Amino acid sequence: MVLAVTEPRWLRRWATVLHPQWVLLSHRCSTGMPAIAPQDTEIAIQSGNSAHQSLVDATVGDMRRLKALRRTQLLDTAQEEPFDRIARLASSLLGTPIATVTLIDSDRQFYKSALGLPEPVKSDRETPLDLSFCRHTVALGTPLVIADTRADERVNMMPSVREHGILAYAGVPLILDQSAIGTLCVMDFTPRQWTDEQVGVLRDLGAMVMTEIELRTTVSDLDVAVAAAEAARKEAERANRAKSEFVAMMSHDLRTPLNAIGGYRQLLELGVHGPVNEGQLQALSRIKRAQDHLSYLINEVMDFARLESGSVSLDLSEVSVESVLKRLEELIRPQLDEKQLTYVLAGGSGSTRMLADSEKVVRILTNLLTNAIKFTEPGGTITLGWVPGDEFVDITVTDSGIGIPADKIESVFEPFVQVPGQKKMNPQGVGLGLAIGRKLARLMGGDLTASAAPLKGTTFSMTVPRAESSAKTK
Repeated sequence: MVLAVTEPRWLRRWATVLHPQWVLLSHRCSTGMPAIAPQDTEIAIQSGNSAHQSLVDATVGDMRRLKALRRTQLLDTAQEEPFDRIARLASSLLGTPIATVTLIDSDRQFYKSALGLPEPVKSDRETPLDLSFCRHTVALGTPLVIADTRADERVNMMPSVREHGILAYAGVPLILDQSAIGTLCVMDFTPRQWTDEQVGVLRDLGAMVMTEIELRTTVSDLDVAVAAAEAARKEAERANRAKSEFVAMMSHDLRTPLNAIGGYRQLLELGVHGPVNEGQLQALSRIKRAQDHLSYLINEVMDFARLESGSVSLDLSEVSVESVLKRLEELIRPQLDEKQLTYVLAGGSGSTRMLADSEKVVRILTNLLTNAIKFTEPGGTITLGWVPGDEFVDITVTDSGIGIPADKIESVFEPFVQVPGQKKMNPQGVGLGLAIGRKLARLMGGDLTASAAPLKGTTFSMTVPRAESSAKTK
Protein backbone atom coordinates (compact mmCIF):
# COMPACT_ATOMS: atom_id res chain seq x y z
CA MET A 1 0.00 0.00 0.00
CA VAL A 2 1.35 3.43 -0.97
CA LEU A 3 0.04 6.57 0.71
CA ALA A 4 -0.76 9.38 -1.68
CA VAL A 5 0.77 12.74 -0.85
CA THR A 6 -2.75 14.15 -0.59
CA GLU A 7 -3.48 12.04 2.54
CA PRO A 8 -4.06 14.13 5.72
CA ARG A 9 -0.95 14.95 7.73
CA TRP A 10 -2.14 12.96 10.81
CA LEU A 11 -2.60 9.83 8.64
CA ARG A 12 0.94 10.11 7.34
CA ARG A 13 2.16 10.58 10.95
CA TRP A 14 0.56 7.34 12.17
CA ALA A 15 1.77 5.55 9.06
CA THR A 16 5.30 6.53 10.08
CA VAL A 17 4.87 4.58 13.31
CA LEU A 18 3.46 1.48 11.64
CA HIS A 19 5.15 1.38 8.24
CA PRO A 20 7.98 3.90 7.81
CA GLN A 21 8.47 2.73 4.21
CA TRP A 22 4.99 4.09 3.31
CA VAL A 23 6.14 7.61 4.04
CA LEU A 24 9.32 6.92 2.10
CA LEU A 25 7.24 5.85 -0.92
CA SER A 26 5.10 8.98 -0.63
CA HIS A 27 8.23 11.09 -0.45
CA ARG A 28 9.72 9.44 -3.56
CA CYS A 29 6.49 9.98 -5.49
CA SER A 30 6.21 13.62 -4.45
CA THR A 31 9.81 14.45 -5.29
CA GLY A 32 10.04 12.53 -8.56
CA MET A 33 12.54 10.02 -7.21
CA PRO A 34 12.55 6.53 -8.77
CA ALA A 35 9.91 4.28 -7.32
CA ILE A 36 10.84 1.24 -5.26
CA ALA A 37 10.44 -2.07 -7.05
CA PRO A 38 7.16 -3.90 -6.28
CA GLN A 39 8.93 -6.91 -4.77
CA ASP A 40 10.87 -4.60 -2.43
CA THR A 41 7.63 -2.93 -1.37
CA GLU A 42 6.00 -6.26 -0.56
CA ILE A 43 8.95 -7.33 1.60
CA ALA A 44 8.92 -3.98 3.42
CA ILE A 45 5.17 -4.18 4.15
CA GLN A 46 5.46 -7.74 5.46
CA SER A 47 8.29 -6.64 7.73
CA GLY A 48 6.25 -3.69 8.97
CA ASN A 49 3.19 -5.84 9.65
CA SER A 50 5.28 -8.29 11.66
CA ALA A 51 6.78 -5.50 13.78
CA HIS A 52 3.36 -3.98 14.36
CA GLN A 53 1.86 -7.33 15.44
CA SER A 54 4.70 -7.76 17.94
CA LEU A 55 3.89 -4.30 19.31
CA VAL A 56 0.20 -5.24 19.63
CA ASP A 57 0.94 -8.50 21.45
CA ALA A 58 3.39 -6.85 23.86
CA THR A 59 1.07 -3.94 24.65
CA VAL A 60 -2.08 -6.01 25.13
CA GLY A 61 -0.30 -8.37 27.54
CA ASP A 62 1.50 -5.63 29.48
CA MET A 63 0.88 -6.22 33.21
CA ARG A 64 0.90 -2.52 34.10
CA ARG A 65 -1.77 -1.86 31.48
CA LEU A 66 -3.89 -4.77 32.70
CA LYS A 67 -3.56 -3.53 36.29
CA ALA A 68 -4.87 -0.12 35.23
CA LEU A 69 -7.75 -1.83 33.40
CA ARG A 70 -8.67 -3.88 36.49
CA ARG A 71 -8.66 -0.72 38.58
CA THR A 72 -11.65 0.60 36.63
CA GLN A 73 -13.80 -2.36 37.76
CA LEU A 74 -15.74 -2.01 34.49
CA LEU A 75 -15.10 -5.41 32.92
CA ASP A 76 -18.21 -7.60 32.73
CA THR A 77 -20.47 -4.86 34.09
CA ALA A 78 -23.86 -3.86 32.68
CA GLN A 79 -24.31 -1.15 30.07
CA GLU A 80 -24.72 2.27 31.65
CA GLU A 81 -26.30 5.45 30.38
CA PRO A 82 -23.23 7.75 30.82
CA PHE A 83 -21.20 5.59 28.41
CA ASP A 84 -24.14 4.91 26.07
CA ARG A 85 -24.81 8.64 25.85
CA ILE A 86 -21.26 9.33 24.70
CA ALA A 87 -21.47 6.51 22.16
CA ARG A 88 -24.69 8.02 20.75
CA LEU A 89 -23.01 11.42 20.50
CA ALA A 90 -20.06 9.93 18.65
CA SER A 91 -22.35 8.15 16.20
CA SER A 92 -24.44 11.27 15.62
CA LEU A 93 -21.60 13.78 15.30
CA LEU A 94 -19.46 11.62 13.04
CA GLY A 95 -22.36 10.12 11.07
CA THR A 96 -21.52 6.45 11.67
CA PRO A 97 -23.87 3.52 12.34
CA ILE A 98 -21.56 2.00 14.95
CA ALA A 99 -19.92 3.55 18.04
CA THR A 100 -18.46 1.66 20.99
CA VAL A 101 -16.67 2.14 24.26
CA THR A 102 -14.32 -0.84 24.21
CA LEU A 103 -12.03 -2.23 26.91
CA ILE A 104 -9.13 -4.43 25.78
CA ASP A 105 -8.43 -7.34 28.12
CA SER A 106 -5.55 -9.80 27.75
CA ASP A 107 -7.57 -12.20 25.56
CA ARG A 108 -10.77 -10.37 24.55
CA GLN A 109 -12.39 -7.03 23.95
CA PHE A 110 -15.34 -6.05 26.15
CA TYR A 111 -17.91 -3.48 25.03
CA LYS A 112 -18.97 -1.18 27.83
CA SER A 113 -21.19 0.48 25.25
CA ALA A 114 -22.10 -1.22 21.95
CA LEU A 115 -24.19 1.04 19.71
CA GLY A 116 -25.03 -0.46 16.32
CA LEU A 117 -23.09 -3.72 16.62
CA PRO A 118 -24.67 -6.76 14.94
CA GLU A 119 -25.95 -9.76 16.88
CA PRO A 120 -24.79 -11.86 18.63
CA VAL A 121 -21.90 -9.48 19.42
CA LYS A 122 -24.28 -6.78 20.68
CA SER A 123 -25.79 -9.17 23.25
CA ASP A 124 -22.55 -10.95 24.17
CA ARG A 125 -20.74 -7.60 24.45
CA GLU A 126 -17.36 -9.23 23.90
CA THR A 127 -15.31 -10.82 21.13
CA PRO A 128 -11.91 -12.50 20.83
CA LEU A 129 -9.02 -10.15 20.12
CA ASP A 130 -8.56 -11.44 16.57
CA LEU A 131 -11.80 -9.59 15.72
CA SER A 132 -10.58 -6.35 17.31
CA PHE A 133 -9.70 -3.14 15.51
CA CYS A 134 -9.28 -1.45 18.88
CA ARG A 135 -6.28 -3.54 19.97
CA HIS A 136 -4.30 -1.71 17.28
CA THR A 137 -5.33 1.65 18.73
CA VAL A 138 -4.34 0.49 22.21
CA ALA A 139 -0.96 -0.68 20.89
CA LEU A 140 -0.26 2.70 19.34
CA GLY A 141 -1.56 4.71 22.31
CA THR A 142 -2.65 7.36 19.78
CA PRO A 143 -5.69 7.84 17.49
CA LEU A 144 -5.94 5.30 14.67
CA VAL A 145 -8.01 5.92 11.50
CA ILE A 146 -8.51 3.52 8.61
CA ALA A 147 -10.24 4.92 5.54
CA ASP A 148 -10.71 1.50 3.87
CA THR A 149 -10.14 -1.62 5.95
CA ARG A 150 -9.93 -3.79 2.83
CA ALA A 151 -6.73 -2.01 1.84
CA ASP A 152 -5.08 -2.15 5.27
CA GLU A 153 -2.73 -5.10 5.71
CA ARG A 154 -3.25 -5.12 9.48
CA VAL A 155 -7.00 -5.73 9.44
CA ASN A 156 -8.18 -6.71 5.95
CA MET A 157 -8.30 -10.44 6.80
CA MET A 158 -10.40 -9.98 9.96
CA PRO A 159 -13.95 -11.46 9.98
CA SER A 160 -15.17 -7.99 10.93
CA VAL A 161 -14.11 -6.87 7.46
CA ARG A 162 -14.71 -9.98 5.35
CA GLU A 163 -17.97 -11.16 6.95
CA HIS A 164 -19.55 -8.17 8.70
CA GLY A 165 -18.51 -5.53 6.17
CA ILE A 166 -16.82 -3.01 8.49
CA LEU A 167 -14.98 -0.90 5.90
CA ALA A 168 -13.97 2.23 7.87
CA TYR A 169 -12.69 2.68 11.43
CA ALA A 170 -11.58 5.54 13.70
CA GLY A 171 -10.65 5.16 17.35
CA VAL A 172 -8.98 7.11 20.14
CA PRO A 173 -7.28 5.43 23.13
CA LEU A 174 -8.56 5.71 26.68
CA ILE A 175 -5.51 6.39 28.85
CA LEU A 176 -5.44 5.57 32.58
CA ASP A 177 -2.27 5.49 34.67
CA GLN A 178 -0.26 6.18 31.49
CA SER A 179 -1.61 3.02 29.83
CA ALA A 180 -4.22 2.58 27.07
CA ILE A 181 -6.98 0.45 28.58
CA GLY A 182 -9.41 0.67 25.67
CA THR A 183 -10.91 2.95 23.05
CA LEU A 184 -13.81 5.09 21.99
CA CYS A 185 -14.31 4.20 18.34
CA VAL A 186 -16.69 4.58 15.42
CA MET A 187 -17.11 2.27 12.41
CA ASP A 188 -18.86 2.47 9.07
CA PHE A 189 -20.00 -0.01 6.40
CA THR A 190 -18.59 2.15 3.60
CA PRO A 191 -15.06 3.48 3.09
CA ARG A 192 -14.63 7.11 4.08
CA GLN A 193 -11.98 9.75 4.50
CA TRP A 194 -11.73 10.90 8.12
CA THR A 195 -11.02 14.61 8.59
CA ASP A 196 -8.85 16.21 11.24
CA GLU A 197 -11.99 17.84 12.64
CA GLN A 198 -13.72 14.48 13.04
CA VAL A 199 -10.70 13.02 14.83
CA GLY A 200 -10.73 16.07 17.12
CA VAL A 201 -14.39 15.46 17.97
CA LEU A 202 -13.59 11.83 18.75
CA ARG A 203 -10.73 12.94 21.03
CA ASP A 204 -13.05 15.26 22.95
CA LEU A 205 -15.64 12.54 23.40
CA GLY A 206 -12.89 10.14 24.50
CA ALA A 207 -11.90 12.69 27.15
CA MET A 208 -15.50 12.63 28.40
CA VAL A 209 -15.31 8.84 28.71
CA MET A 210 -12.10 9.15 30.71
CA THR A 211 -13.62 11.78 32.99
CA GLU A 212 -16.37 9.30 33.85
CA ILE A 213 -13.88 6.48 34.40
CA GLU A 214 -11.50 8.59 36.50
CA LEU A 215 -14.35 9.80 38.73
CA ARG A 216 -15.37 6.21 39.35
CA THR A 217 -11.85 5.01 40.06
CA THR A 218 -11.29 7.94 42.43
CA VAL A 219 -14.46 7.08 44.34
CA SER A 220 -13.48 3.40 44.35
CA ASP A 221 -9.98 4.22 45.59
CA LEU A 222 -11.46 6.39 48.33
CA ASP A 223 -13.80 3.59 49.36
CA VAL A 224 -10.85 1.20 49.55
CA ALA A 225 -8.83 3.72 51.56
CA VAL A 226 -11.73 4.35 53.96
CA ALA A 227 -12.27 0.62 54.41
CA ALA A 228 -8.55 0.10 55.06
CA ALA A 229 -8.50 2.98 57.55
CA GLU A 230 -11.57 1.59 59.33
CA ALA A 231 -10.00 -1.86 59.50
CA ALA A 232 -6.77 -0.36 60.85
CA ARG A 233 -8.74 1.65 63.43
CA LYS A 234 -10.58 -1.44 64.63
CA GLU A 235 -7.33 -3.39 64.81
CA ALA A 236 -5.69 -0.58 66.77
CA GLU A 237 -8.64 -0.47 69.17
CA ARG A 238 -8.47 -4.22 69.60
CA ALA A 239 -4.73 -4.08 70.25
CA ASN A 240 -5.23 -1.18 72.64
CA ARG A 241 -7.88 -3.08 74.60
CA ALA A 242 -5.65 -6.14 74.75
CA LYS A 243 -2.78 -3.97 76.00
CA SER A 244 -4.96 -2.31 78.64
CA GLU A 245 -6.32 -5.66 79.81
CA PHE A 246 -2.80 -7.06 80.03
CA VAL A 247 -1.53 -4.04 81.96
CA ALA A 248 -4.48 -4.21 84.36
CA MET A 249 -3.94 -7.92 84.92
CA MET A 250 -0.22 -7.49 85.53
CA SER A 251 -0.80 -4.59 87.89
CA HIS A 252 -3.32 -6.63 89.86
CA ASP A 253 -0.94 -9.59 90.03
CA LEU A 254 1.86 -7.32 91.26
CA ARG A 255 -0.31 -5.96 94.05
CA THR A 256 -0.71 -9.41 95.69
CA PRO A 257 3.01 -10.01 96.48
CA LEU A 258 3.38 -6.32 97.33
CA ASN A 259 0.70 -6.64 100.01
CA ALA A 260 2.48 -9.70 101.36
CA ILE A 261 5.74 -7.71 101.57
CA GLY A 262 3.91 -4.98 103.49
CA GLY A 263 2.36 -7.50 105.89
CA TYR A 264 5.67 -9.18 106.73
CA ARG A 265 7.32 -5.74 107.16
CA GLN A 266 4.70 -4.78 109.73
CA LEU A 267 5.19 -8.08 111.61
CA LEU A 268 8.93 -7.40 111.78
CA GLU A 269 8.34 -3.84 113.04
CA LEU A 270 6.04 -5.17 115.76
CA GLY A 271 8.77 -7.57 116.93
CA VAL A 272 6.66 -10.68 116.31
CA HIS A 273 9.81 -12.52 115.23
CA GLY A 274 12.03 -11.04 117.91
CA PRO A 275 13.53 -7.69 118.97
CA VAL A 276 14.39 -5.18 116.19
CA ASN A 277 17.39 -2.89 116.59
CA GLU A 278 17.75 0.66 115.26
CA GLY A 279 19.56 -0.35 112.08
CA GLN A 280 16.87 -2.88 111.26
CA LEU A 281 14.15 -0.29 111.85
CA GLN A 282 15.83 2.04 109.35
CA ALA A 283 15.98 -0.78 106.83
CA LEU A 284 12.30 -1.52 107.37
CA SER A 285 11.54 2.17 106.90
CA ARG A 286 13.32 2.10 103.51
CA ILE A 287 11.33 -1.01 102.59
CA LYS A 288 8.12 0.86 103.41
CA ARG A 289 9.10 3.84 101.23
CA ALA A 290 9.92 1.49 98.36
CA GLN A 291 6.65 -0.35 98.93
CA ASP A 292 4.67 2.90 98.91
CA HIS A 293 6.39 4.04 95.72
CA LEU A 294 5.73 0.75 93.97
CA SER A 295 2.11 0.85 95.12
CA TYR A 296 1.82 4.37 93.67
CA LEU A 297 3.22 3.21 90.33
CA ILE A 298 0.86 0.24 90.22
CA ASN A 299 -2.11 2.50 90.98
CA GLU A 300 -1.07 4.87 88.18
CA VAL A 301 -0.79 2.03 85.70
CA MET A 302 -4.13 0.55 86.75
CA ASP A 303 -5.85 3.93 86.55
CA PHE A 304 -4.46 4.51 83.08
CA ALA A 305 -5.56 1.03 81.98
CA ARG A 306 -9.08 1.72 83.25
CA LEU A 307 -9.18 5.01 81.37
CA GLU A 308 -7.98 3.30 78.20
CA SER A 309 -10.65 0.62 78.48
CA GLY A 310 -13.38 3.17 79.23
CA SER A 311 -14.26 1.71 82.63
CA VAL A 312 -13.83 4.94 84.64
CA SER A 313 -17.06 6.50 85.89
CA LEU A 314 -17.67 10.14 86.80
CA ASP A 315 -19.66 11.76 89.58
CA LEU A 316 -20.54 15.08 87.92
CA SER A 317 -22.10 17.87 89.95
CA GLU A 318 -22.15 21.67 90.11
CA VAL A 319 -19.38 22.76 92.47
CA SER A 320 -17.74 26.03 93.39
CA VAL A 321 -14.43 26.49 91.61
CA GLU A 322 -12.99 28.51 94.50
CA SER A 323 -13.93 25.95 97.17
CA VAL A 324 -12.29 23.10 95.25
CA LEU A 325 -9.10 25.05 94.54
CA LYS A 326 -8.71 26.24 98.11
CA ARG A 327 -8.48 22.61 99.26
CA LEU A 328 -5.27 22.12 97.30
CA GLU A 329 -2.89 24.31 99.32
CA GLU A 330 -3.03 22.12 102.42
CA LEU A 331 -2.14 19.09 100.27
CA ILE A 332 1.08 20.64 98.92
CA ARG A 333 2.07 23.04 101.72
CA PRO A 334 4.83 20.78 103.17
CA GLN A 335 6.50 20.52 99.75
CA LEU A 336 6.19 24.28 99.17
CA ASP A 337 7.82 25.04 102.50
CA GLU A 338 10.59 22.52 101.96
CA LYS A 339 11.68 24.31 98.74
CA GLN A 340 10.78 27.80 100.03
CA LEU A 341 8.41 28.44 97.13
CA THR A 342 5.86 31.23 96.96
CA TYR A 343 2.31 30.01 96.34
CA VAL A 344 -0.31 32.33 94.83
CA LEU A 345 -4.03 31.62 94.46
CA ALA A 346 -5.35 34.09 91.90
CA GLY A 347 -8.97 33.49 91.03
CA GLY A 348 -12.03 35.05 89.51
CA SER A 349 -15.44 35.44 91.09
CA GLY A 350 -16.20 33.30 94.11
CA SER A 351 -19.61 32.52 92.64
CA THR A 352 -18.19 30.74 89.58
CA ARG A 353 -19.30 27.13 89.46
CA MET A 354 -18.26 24.24 87.25
CA LEU A 355 -19.91 21.01 86.20
CA ALA A 356 -17.28 18.44 87.13
CA ASP A 357 -16.22 15.51 89.27
CA SER A 358 -14.53 17.44 92.08
CA GLU A 359 -12.35 14.51 93.15
CA LYS A 360 -11.04 14.09 89.59
CA VAL A 361 -10.35 17.84 89.40
CA VAL A 362 -8.41 17.67 92.67
CA ARG A 363 -6.39 14.71 91.40
CA ILE A 364 -5.46 16.46 88.14
CA LEU A 365 -4.50 19.73 89.82
CA THR A 366 -2.60 18.03 92.63
CA ASN A 367 -0.47 16.26 90.02
CA LEU A 368 0.12 19.54 88.15
CA LEU A 369 1.08 21.39 91.33
CA THR A 370 3.37 18.56 92.49
CA ASN A 371 5.12 18.60 89.11
CA ALA A 372 5.47 22.38 89.30
CA ILE A 373 7.15 22.07 92.71
CA LYS A 374 9.55 19.40 91.45
CA PHE A 375 10.69 21.44 88.43
CA THR A 376 10.92 24.85 90.13
CA GLU A 377 14.13 25.96 91.82
CA PRO A 378 13.99 27.10 95.49
CA GLY A 379 12.72 30.65 95.83
CA GLY A 380 10.48 30.38 92.78
CA THR A 381 6.75 31.02 92.45
CA ILE A 382 3.80 28.77 91.69
CA THR A 383 0.44 30.29 90.78
CA LEU A 384 -2.93 28.57 90.72
CA GLY A 385 -5.62 30.64 89.00
CA TRP A 386 -8.93 30.44 87.17
CA VAL A 387 -10.78 32.53 84.61
CA PRO A 388 -14.48 31.96 83.88
CA GLY A 389 -15.54 31.95 80.23
CA ASP A 390 -18.89 31.68 78.50
CA GLU A 391 -18.88 27.87 78.36
CA PHE A 392 -15.76 26.78 80.25
CA VAL A 393 -13.73 27.64 83.32
CA ASP A 394 -10.01 27.85 82.55
CA ILE A 395 -7.92 26.69 85.53
CA THR A 396 -4.17 27.27 85.21
CA VAL A 397 -1.05 26.15 87.08
CA THR A 398 1.97 28.33 86.30
CA ASP A 399 5.50 27.92 87.64
CA SER A 400 8.79 29.78 87.23
CA GLY A 401 10.73 26.57 86.67
CA ILE A 402 12.90 25.12 83.92
CA GLY A 403 10.15 25.06 81.28
CA ILE A 404 9.62 22.60 78.43
CA PRO A 405 11.04 22.89 74.88
CA ALA A 406 8.31 23.87 72.40
CA ASP A 407 8.78 20.71 70.33
CA LYS A 408 8.21 18.55 73.43
CA ILE A 409 4.96 20.13 74.64
CA GLU A 410 2.59 17.55 73.15
CA SER A 411 4.83 14.59 73.91
CA VAL A 412 4.56 15.14 77.69
CA PHE A 413 0.92 14.04 77.45
CA GLU A 414 1.90 10.70 75.94
CA PRO A 415 1.93 7.76 78.36
CA PHE A 416 5.30 6.76 79.85
CA VAL A 417 7.01 9.85 78.38
CA GLN A 418 9.23 12.25 80.28
CA VAL A 419 11.11 15.19 78.82
CA PRO A 420 14.83 14.44 78.46
CA GLY A 421 16.78 16.23 81.19
CA GLN A 422 13.84 16.30 83.62
CA LYS A 423 14.07 12.65 84.65
CA LYS A 424 16.81 13.43 87.16
CA MET A 425 14.50 15.97 88.85
CA ASN A 426 11.68 13.42 89.06
CA PRO A 427 13.38 10.02 89.28
CA GLN A 428 10.35 8.28 90.77
CA GLY A 429 7.90 9.38 88.07
CA VAL A 430 6.55 6.83 85.60
CA GLY A 431 5.33 9.35 83.01
CA LEU A 432 1.59 8.71 83.38
CA GLY A 433 0.36 11.67 85.44
CA LEU A 434 -0.21 14.07 82.56
CA ALA A 435 -1.60 11.35 80.29
CA ILE A 436 -4.12 10.43 82.98
CA GLY A 437 -4.87 14.10 83.66
CA ARG A 438 -5.65 14.84 80.00
CA LYS A 439 -7.88 11.78 79.67
CA LEU A 440 -9.79 12.69 82.83
CA ALA A 441 -10.21 16.32 81.72
CA ARG A 442 -11.55 15.21 78.32
CA LEU A 443 -13.80 12.66 79.99
CA MET A 444 -15.40 15.55 81.89
CA GLY A 445 -15.89 17.48 78.64
CA GLY A 446 -12.84 19.74 78.90
CA ASP A 447 -9.16 19.44 78.06
CA LEU A 448 -5.64 19.74 79.45
CA THR A 449 -3.00 21.65 77.49
CA ALA A 450 0.36 23.31 78.14
CA SER A 451 2.51 26.20 77.02
CA ALA A 452 6.10 26.79 78.01
CA ALA A 453 9.50 28.12 77.10
CA PRO A 454 12.90 26.79 78.25
CA LEU A 455 14.05 28.47 81.47
CA LYS A 456 10.89 30.62 81.59
CA GLY A 457 8.47 28.29 83.29
CA THR A 458 5.42 26.32 82.24
CA THR A 459 1.68 26.92 82.30
CA PHE A 460 -0.75 24.01 82.30
CA SER A 461 -4.33 24.91 81.48
CA MET A 462 -7.31 22.71 82.33
CA THR A 463 -10.70 23.65 80.93
CA VAL A 464 -13.84 22.40 82.69
CA PRO A 465 -17.45 22.96 81.57
CA ARG A 466 -19.05 25.88 83.39
CA ALA A 467 -22.25 25.13 85.28
CA GLU A 468 -25.29 26.56 83.47
CA SER A 469 -26.62 28.31 86.58
CA SER A 470 -23.23 30.00 87.03
CA ALA A 471 -23.03 31.03 83.37
CA LYS A 472 -26.49 32.68 83.51
CA THR A 473 -25.59 34.82 86.54
CA LYS A 474 -22.10 35.90 85.50
